[in-house]
Amino acid sequence: MTVFENILILIARICIGSSFLWAGAAKVFHWKSSAEYMRSKQMPTSLLPAAVLLQIVGGLSVLLGFEARIGTLLLIVFVIPTAVKMHDFWNLQDPDKETQKIMFMKDVMVLGGLLLLLATGAGSFAFN
Repeated sequence: MTVFENILILIARICIGSSFLWAGAAKVFHWKSSAEYMRSKQMPTSLLPAAVLLQIVGGLSVLLGFEARIGTLLLIVFVIPTAVKMHDFWNLQDPDKETQKIMFMKDVMVLGGLLLLLATGAGSFAFN
């Protein structure tokens, strides 16, 4: 890989990892509203600690490039069920339908980035 490619992978890792860290921290700081949202989607709130753990551990792993493929897999395990269960636009009516469709497609885009990271690895600028 060239230096330029490694820099792009580093930037991608920073974008992806920090987004998941931010989201995991937001769940911790807004625990009650996160649990209420899960309940509204008929999800057991007992999964909230696992969601936070996947986001924070996976996000840190990707951000730092330490065992980045494992961290990426953790984030994939988080993103797929989140997209399907939490952003189920096909079960909704307007105006919520369009918002949830956008959120679902955002998760699909994130999944694409995670799959690319899984394929390429963390690059040279990583704590391996």
